[in-house]
Amino acid sequence: MSSVTTPTTTPLTFAEKEERKMRKKARQEEERFKKSGDEEHLRKRDQWNDQAKEVKKNSETDKERKKKKKVTNDQKSDDQLLNEAIRQNRREKNDAYLEKKNQKKKEDEKKGKHIGLKQKMKEKAKNIEEMKKEYQEMVEKEKGEGQTAKVEFSKGYLEKHPEASESEVQKEFVRHRDSQQKAENLKVFFVRNMADMTGKELDELLSDYEKTNTEFREKNSGLLERELVDKFEEECKAVLTETNCRMKFVEEVIKMTGEKKEQVEKEYDEDYKKFTEYANDNGYTRKVAVDKYVDLSNKKLQVAQFRYTIVSNMMKENGMSVDEATHEFDKMMNVMNKGGECGEECDEPMCIKCD
Repeated sequence: MSSVTTPTTTPLTFAEKEERKMRKKARQEEERFKKSGDEEHLRKRDQWNDQAKEVKKNSETDKERKKKKKVTNDQKSDDQLLNEAIRQNRREKNDAYLEKKNQKKKEDEKKGKHIGLKQKMKEKAKNIEEMKKEYQEMVEKEKGEGQTAKVEFSKGYLEKHPEASESEVQKEFVRHRDSQQKAENLKVFFVRNMADMTGKELDELLSDYEKTNTEFREKNSGLLERELVDKFEEECKAVLTETNCRMKFVEEVIKMTGEKKEQVEKEYDEDYKKFTEYANDNGYTRKVAVDKYVDLSNKKLQVAQFRYTIVSNMMKENGMSVDEATHEFDKMMNVMNKGGECGEECDEPMCIKCD
């Protein structure tokens, strides 16, 4: 009895499988064209066929190259094959050596980083300890300085107030320290505002401030620190107010008259000097004098603005020159203000009622 044998088939390569898939997709696109008539399917069919041809061509090229290589290897002598094996072995050894060398380098770098990290951590811990030590020394120093300051303050305060209790001295010392901090804040406040208004350098303003502060303290040496600071704060605010008034006044007058800045500032300073003498003769404090002068300056600006508006209208409506319109305005104002509000001409410089 004869046996039936199943024919063996060679399995497809990867390239052959890919070619078969592409051919199938090409046939599917052709079927879609037959059903829809859309030529886009024909374009896709041709693309798939082209790709299938390219795959087949590359596969055949690879097969041909392998055949040639096999033939070449078969034709090689034993010596050639041995030499190639030696070269291959050498290459593998070199590659292994380089790999080992690179690995060692990486390990050394890693080890170095680890050592460096440990060193940094030690230095950081050392720095922290040093910072703690410095901070503690600073605290102790401040504590010692604070105690010394308290002893000195208590001594001076008890000389003036011998009946004060320890509790009263302690409370007054706390106020004294608070006043010292307030004085520092006042210096920053004053210098920054003066710098913003005048544009002067901070060093110059600081020097002026320290000089003024020293003179003020010498003049008021009998006062407590908190009394001194409160009084000097009022003085500083008055100076800032007067400085701001001067700048704004000069700026507005220049806008209305077109005069040179130096001339306007000179006239303002002369008027302010006269008013200061008048204020001193009448017992005004610095704050009251500055407040009154600021009010007076605002009134002057209102009058100047009124004068500027009337003169401009006269020039425009009556065709007058600047001098003619100004002369006419002055005549009109002399009639209106004859004798002033005081009832007669006033000899007081910068009189608020007449101005």
